[in-house]
Amino acid sequence: MSISLMKSLDKLHNTHEIWYLIARYLEGTLSNEESVRFRDWLNRNEENRRILRFAEQIWENAAIPIPTMLENEIDPENDWKILMHKIDAKKEAEKNKRVAAFRKIRQRQIYFSNFIKIAALFLVAAMSVLITLHYAPTSDASDYEPVYRVVSTNAGEKASIDLGDGTKVFLNSESRIDIPEVFLNSQRYVRLQGNAYFTVMKDEQRPFLIETEHAMIRVIGTEFDLRSYPDENEVRVAVKNGTVSMNRILSDDEDITVDGGHLGRLNMDSDMLEVEIIENMDLYSGWLEGRLIFRNMMMESVFTQLKRWYNVEIIYELNDVSLFDKEFTAELRMRAMDDVFNVIAHTMDFHYSKNEHDQIIIKN
Repeated sequence: MSISLMKSLDKLHNTHEIWYLIARYLEGTLSNEESVRFRDWLNRNEENRRILRFAEQIWENAAIPIPTMLENEIDPENDWKILMHKIDAKKEAEKNKRVAAFRKIRQRQIYFSNFIKIAALFLVAAMSVLITLHYAPTSDASDYEPVYRVVSTNAGEKASIDLGDGTKVFLNSESRIDIPEVFLNSQRYVRLQGNAYFTVMKDEQRPFLIETEHAMIRVIGTEFDLRSYPDENEVRVAVKNGTVSMNRILSDDEDITVDGGHLGRLNMDSDMLEVEIIENMDLYSGWLEGRLIFRNMMMESVFTQLKRWYNVEIIYELNDVSLFDKEFTAELRMRAMDDVFNVIAHTMDFHYSKNEHDQIIIKN
């Protein structure tokens, strides 16, 4: 069977009506309406006519009587002649009786023969599907559109996700990860917005790819914290162990390698990729243990973090906005919101209060 014919049969294997019409056509029992549909299909293209010719060959080959289907081996045409000679001299009633009996046998043979023909057609179609599936190349990103499920957290929430391949993801507040229902054979690909800690199961045959808005991270197996919030001007990956590569999402001309104990950054303002040594990994992963760790962080960013962690709205009533540019360093436990704000307000010399809507009011 030619490859093109196999493909055509494969396309038709779910169209039971076509095979039914082909069988009815070869049997000579098409109704007027069925004949119109069959001719319409046949005249569409040369490939359909080739399929019919192939089916006709099967039909003809299947016309040989199958003795195992009957009680005795029968040659219908020859037996008919012999029988007619023998019954010419007998009574009309006996003649009719014998003719009727032989017709039943003959009809039985025709029934089984046609049954085998139709079964052969469907068998060929099924075999073509199996052959096509067996030898077809594995579907990959070029011809497969994965279905994604989305896991997201609101402010003040966190989530833990098992990806099914041994990889675990811990999602921080106001974050989102898009995960395919099934990973491809060539790669494991997810999309992240926000902050997450990854423990990636090693698989050299299927690298782990994480796409953010501005950067692509490529991993084989490692632990790292990845941060990419829409309102921040950098993407950063802090690698605890193992190695990752990082490059701009819209360019493949440059990437950086980030080893364990190092931090990779993509600064959107300068469009620069940088690597630096991490002095304290807890600064980037402490949130997993409920620790708020700030190192020389601008107060504007501190307030942004607090809004995410405590799911609170902050209103600023400042006479001096220089507060935003001051740096803050501390390590705090994620305890009651009022306790945290009291510590920071006392350290940075500002006042805070809550209104009737539980909004935080910041004043100098």
